Amino acid sequence: MPYKVTSQLPKILEDFLGKLGVTQTLMGLLLAGLFAVAFGVVALVVGLLLGRVAARPGREPGPGLPRRASSRPSAPR
Repeated sequence: MPYKVTSQLPKILEDFLGKLGVTQTLMGLLLAGLFAVAFGVVALVVGLLLGRVAARPGREPGPGLPRRASSRPSAPR
C-alpha cells in the first residue's frame, strides 16, 4: 500500500511570499519618504545659510585675531 505525504507548506509559503511583497512595497515607500524629508531638511538649511550670507552683502569681516591682540585695550571707565 503506497503512502502519500501531504503538507500545508506550499500554501504557507505562498501566503508568506504575498505578505513579503506587501511589506517590501511599504518599506520602499517609507524609505522614499524618509529620503524626501532628509533632502528637504538639507535644502532648508542651505537656503537659510544662503539667506544669512546674502543679508549682509557689503559687510567686510572684522579684524582678525592678531590685529585684536595687538590693539590696546580701552581705558576703564
